[in-house]
Amino acid sequence: MLKATVVSKQISATAGSVLLADKWGRCPLLLQAVSEINVWGFTPADQRGQVFGQLVVADGYASNKPIFAKGAYVGLAAPGNLGSWQTQTKGYQFWTQADRKGGFFINKVRPGIYNLYAWVPGVVGDYKLDVVIAINPGSNTNMGLLTYNDIYL
Repeated sequence: MLKATVVSKQISATAGSVLLADKWGRCPLLLQAVSEINVWGFTPADQRGQVFGQLVVADGYASNKPIFAKGAYVGLAAPGNLGSWQTQTKGYQFWTQADRKGGFFINKVRPGIYNLYAWVPGVVGDYKLDVVIAINPGSNTNMGLLTYNDIYL
């Protein structure tokens, strides 16, 4: 939160910048900025959550065992149908790219309700976990091992 203080007819922001004020010690622009910042509804980083896990692909043509979803794009978006994240124009989405073993970590997620979506380069189709994920301030949500079953199996 930005705070303003009056110091000998000047107003300074906590960021350290000093702005000249009028003869009454007011800086209308800074006061307006402070009042607007206080109603933004911005969630500070320490009040956000995180989600992590591992994604593998079960593709009977490529391997008898599930393979790591290397380089998969894994994200949280508003609940919806498979692939609905592609047409969402409101709300927030949080995405990351999985490591070589399909591990993913999405941090600084705003509190809210989400579905987990993913797509894997070289694999046909999209993945959606059919579970609603509730993110609370400071939560650490371990999704564990998730298996994307190829649509052609």
